[in-house]
Amino acid sequence: ASAVCVCSCRLTHNNNMAEDGSAGVSLLLVDDVPADNREALDTIIQRTQRDVNCIGDNDRSTRKRALTKLLKELTDEAARQPPAVMQGLLMHMVKPLLRAVADVVEKCRELAIDCLQKLVTTASNTEKALPYIMPVLVSRLGTKDIVETTEELRLALTHLLTAIVATVKQPVGVFIDEFSSIIQRGLADPFPEMKRSSAKLLMDVARASPERFHMVSKTLTAPLLQTLNHQHSKVRQQTVEAAGVLLRFGEGSSIDQALQPLAQCTMDQVPAVRKTIYNVAGMLLMEMPDRYSYWHKLLPWLLSGLSDDIPELRDEATALFHKAGEQFEKENEKDLKEKLDFSRSVQGLPVGCCELVHRNMSKILPGLLKDAVDWTVPARRQAMRLLMVMLTYAEENVTMYLEKILPPLSHVVQDDEKDIAQLGVSAAEAIGRFVKPDAWVDLVLPHVQNAASSTARSSHMTVLAGLLRGCDGALLQPRLSSITAVLQEADSVQHADKAVRRRVLEIVGILTDKLDVTSVESVLFEVSLNVLAVDDSLSQEVTNTLEPLASKQACTVQDLYARHTQAILLKLRSTCEDWTRHSHGRLLFEALLGTAGSVLGKLLPDIVPILRVNLDQAKDVELRMSFFTLVARLLQRADQSLNSDNQLHSFATEMMDSFITPNLVWQSGRAAAALRTAALSCLHALLSSHVVTADHVGAVADKLMAQLVSCLEDDFEQTRLVATQVVRALLLMAPQQFSGGFAQFDRLHKLYPELLKRLDDNNDEIRLLTLRAWQPLVQIMAGQYDLALYHAHIDFIFKGLLIHLDDPNPQLQRGVFELLQTGVKVDAKTLTEHLQAARSRHRSPELCDQLLAECAKVSA
Repeated sequence: ASAVCVCSCRLTHNNNMAEDGSAGVSLLLVDDVPADNREALDTIIQRTQRDVNCIGDNDRSTRKRALTKLLKELTDEAARQPPAVMQGLLMHMVKPLLRAVADVVEKCRELAIDCLQKLVTTASNTEKALPYIMPVLVSRLGTKDIVETTEELRLALTHLLTAIVATVKQPVGVFIDEFSSIIQRGLADPFPEMKRSSAKLLMDVARASPERFHMVSKTLTAPLLQTLNHQHSKVRQQTVEAAGVLLRFGEGSSIDQALQPLAQCTMDQVPAVRKTIYNVAGMLLMEMPDRYSYWHKLLPWLLSGLSDDIPELRDEATALFHKAGEQFEKENEKDLKEKLDFSRSVQGLPVGCCELVHRNMSKILPGLLKDAVDWTVPARRQAMRLLMVMLTYAEENVTMYLEKILPPLSHVVQDDEKDIAQLGVSAAEAIGRFVKPDAWVDLVLPHVQNAASSTARSSHMTVLAGLLRGCDGALLQPRLSSITAVLQEADSVQHADKAVRRRVLEIVGILTDKLDVTSVESVLFEVSLNVLAVDDSLSQEVTNTLEPLASKQACTVQDLYARHTQAILLKLRSTCEDWTRHSHGRLLFEALLGTAGSVLGKLLPDIVPILRVNLDQAKDVELRMSFFTLVARLLQRADQSLNSDNQLHSFATEMMDSFITPNLVWQSGRAAAALRTAALSCLHALLSSHVVTADHVGAVADKLMAQLVSCLEDDFEQTRLVATQVVRALLLMAPQQFSGGFAQFDRLHKLYPELLKRLDDNNDEIRLLTLRAWQPLVQIMAGQYDLALYHAHIDFIFKGLLIHLDDPNPQLQRGVFELLQTGVKVDAKTLTEHLQAARSRHRSPELCDQLLAECAKVSA
């Protein structure tokens, strides 16, 4: 009887609540609560009824106290009562609490939300409360303008919704539009935690009611994707996960809208975000209903993980992809039976994975290759990493796409970012590893030959080097001649930059390492020398290229020169008449002679004609100058180069008479002066090589001395300096050509006036060097010199030398003193006369006195 009375009171109260217009029917029926729980429910209602009534009081303090007390009561009862009782309390209190959710006092709203949260999470079924809860929450969260101004309370309301979805499950679908509007507004909320909570709510709603969610998924796509750009990584991570659920349970066409934003997440700097997108992609590849229509859009997300910087993420992504591949194998076992049984991957990769990549490569490659040359570095890097993964799984199936892949690849290998350029090279190596040479040789070589610029040629050659490096040597051997023919073409090195020349050497090294190059040994040798001819700064790299070539042929580098130098010289000889200073033949000749070493000694008959043609006076001055410099450099180590076979003496006279002397003739201009200096330097090197004898000098002495005397008076200091060195060398090496007869003494008499002039030169270095040239000249006069016949010459010499005995330069003064000490032996009497006359004019007579003393001893 008491129970009936309580229930009657409750019904009366509920009907009273209905009178205010908030509800038109009783919220609680007797049958809603099991009989054994009704007494406990009635007791709680009686105890809390006053607090429930006070929730609507006008005094804010009263409302706050009532809600605080009610929350404590509910917390205590939730720990003691079964869900059925809490369900009854929810239905009894839901309307007053919902009214409090819109209270003007923030604390009251917070307490009301906490009370609802406690009731929802502990009730057995909240389904009947949804018609009252959802409109209120939509009014607070789902409108265009923010109604609930406190972001923490907005978050609490979203948590309340999440708890409701977890409790009611399927009936959520009835309110899918309400949930959609709340989620849309929550994703746009400025509060980061609100965005995360809304994304989680989206996932819960989608899983709870996938059929109804499918209808609103498109409206949620744009707000969700906009959140992917949020600065907080946890927001991005939650959003990516929610996007995966949206694509899984929503309309498949949403993937077009999500494609680019989610692809950007594979380049996120936070590993957790990348890990999430990999997991989402793996889930979609295995669970998405329409996945067969979207393989080409889903695969790049997961394949990007196979090249992630973090090993753990790489392993996880690889495991997910292989799992998806195995599922694909099971779903298509009949179609793949032959491949599963007979055509296993050469790398042991799952057939399903390889087949997935192969079937979708044609759709993925265009966008991928476009990104590979994108203006942003991260996009290029990610594209090349993805391409590498696809090449790995496509294996030989990449053959049909070579025409599309190779052109962009030539741009990538020249990327300013070294790691991206290296990825391009690695991609070329992968293609070379999986594709037979016959498929790519004829594609690449025309690009190398017809490149519009050195940069383009360098990039195509880099790709070619990568292909060669990855290729099987046995398969490549038949195409060796066509590759070397391209390398041998003039444009490969003559008109290219250093990068091209480096690539040429690299390719030569690869061919040498992988193939039997016996048939093209001479070509590879000449190609390497062509590089050296154009750029001597690559000499070490050329050496590093020739050494393996020699080793492969079981010989030394010097043996290579011995085998091939003469053939190259004969080829050069046929074109040498047309050379200019810019001709590649001239550069090759210089490089060959500069590195051939002792081989040159046996090839003088082939070398000298080329020198004869290009040292002719009709040739360009700079061309002749370069040849003189080359010969002078070789003559400095003649025993190891031109004279290694002791045959250079046969050409010594011709070199002095035909090559050097004609080029000493004076002509105006700095270039002509530089040429004379170069010719004199070459002559000095020849005289110092111990190849030239007195007879050789005698054969050309008259012509040569006439030009030397002229050079001693040259306006250019360097010319005078080298001419003085040559005169001294001649006097030391062939003194008999300046004494012993009238003709010989005549040469001496023509020479010494110029040497006296050089003692007055404005360059002290020339003056001191002239003194060194005077020493052998005075020694000659001290020998078979007719004092009576040539007394006038002796008189002139002593008078000129005594002027410099009082020179301001102490070093020169000492040198003249030592020279006159030798002059005492020539004619002491004449020297004494000149010393006595000069003594009074000198600033210090000390040196004159010393020489007079020595003259006195000789006369005595």
